[in-house]
Parts: sequence; structure tokens; C-alpha cells
Amino acid sequence: MNRRMTLILFLIFAAMVILAYSLRNETGKQVGPNAPTPTPGPMWALDAKAVSKVEVSGAGNAYTLALVDGKWQVDNQPTNDEVAGVVERTASPSVQRTLPADRDAKNYGFASPTLTVTFTVSETAYTLIVGDPPVTSESDRYVMAKDGTTIHIVSGFDLGQLKDWLTTPPLAPTPTATAPSTTGSTTGTPAVDAGLGDTTALTDTLSLTDTAPIGLPGMATVVALPTSPGLPTEPAIPTATE
Repeated sequence: MNRRMTLILFLIFAAMVILAYSLRNETGKQVGPNAPTPTPGPMWALDAKAVSKVEVSGAGNAYTLALVDGKWQVDNQPTNDEVAGVVERTASPSVQRTLPADRDAKNYGFASPTLTVTFTVSETAYTLIVGDPPVTSESDRYVMAKDGTTIHIVSGFDLGQLKDWLTTPPLAPTPTATAPSTTGSTTGTPAVDAGLGDTTALTDTLSLTDTAPIGLPGMATVVALPTSPGLPTEPAIPTATE
């Protein structure tokens, strides 16, 4: 009975030794609502504002961002306004955590990288390899320098933008055509001459007015004839009365 208890205690002690050895390089971290927020730091000494070219490849696709006359282009086409900010942030990622040096990169997605991003500064290339997200945060990514061995955890938001641009390039919006203004101009159809020549109203027409004869008993009735302008006036013609 004592031998069995001794064996159990020995196995427990051996397990604790193995666990302590595996965690020898882990930095203690406080968790909970009052845990301090880790201070991010730069990954490498790179002047992000001096980047002149970015080459991105992954998932069988690739594109190149190039700074031409102070403006970014993607594969020789103008880009939208968000490219400059994404380039600056991804060229100098803030490290949230660094893994121990003995970690195998194959276990963190670097055997088949999600992205390979090369930044060019004054003819010098800096290549960033992007691996899997940590199990504790889908929004972050494991990254490492191409010629390095240290694995870092950084924010994956802007790296996600670079990945999306593999299938949807960040092209500048197409200008919308506007119709020319018609203010101050008049349009219309000229009057059609129907061949009538001068269409001045004919006012010199003769008209007859039906007038009842005017007369008095015992006197001749005088009938007035209508006149027309320019014609001599005819004398009244007396008529006999009954």
C-alpha cells in the first residue's frame, strides 16, 4: 500500500517537473478585468513613411503597390485614399506579444503563409511573413521577418486589408459623368412660313349690315346703303310709302 502511494506521488512530482520545464520561458500574465493592457512595440527598425513599394502575394494571387509622383498605384492604376494609411501601419506593425525563441514556426502557419509582404525603402527590402491567427484572438496574426526566427503577435486588421486586395484591388473610384448645363440657353422651333407671305389681317373687307328701313307715316322711307372706305357715298334712294 505504501509502495503504491509512493509511486503515485512520484508520478505527480514528475508531471509537475515536466510542466515547469515547458513553461520556463513563458512570461507571467495577469488576467481578469483589472489586468494591465500590454504596451505594443515596433517589430523592426523601418521608416514606414519612406516606403516606396509594397509587393503582396498569397493564395496564388499577387499585386504591387508603388508610389509614383507622390501618389499610390496598384499595378500601374490609381488607388483609393485608404492605401497610404494601410501601407504605413503594416510596414511598422506594433508587436503585442513575442513568443519564446525555441518555438517551431511550422506550428504557427508559416509552412504555408497566409501572406508574404515585401516593403521597399531606399532599395532595401523588408519581407514580412504572415501565419495563422492565435487561438485566443481571430483578429490578430502570427508574423515573422523572412530572415528571422522570432515569432510575434500583431493586429491583423490591416493585414486583412492587404489580403482582401488580392481579389479586390483598391482602385480609385471612377469619376461620374455629368450632363452639360443648359442654363442661359434657349431652344425652340422657328416659325414655319406656310407660303402665305404677308399674313397681315384683312381688315378692309366690306360688310353689309341688315338694317330695318326707317320711315315715318306720310314720308318716304330712306334706305341707307353700306359704304366702304375709299368709295364715294351714294345718295339715299327714297321709296314710296303706302
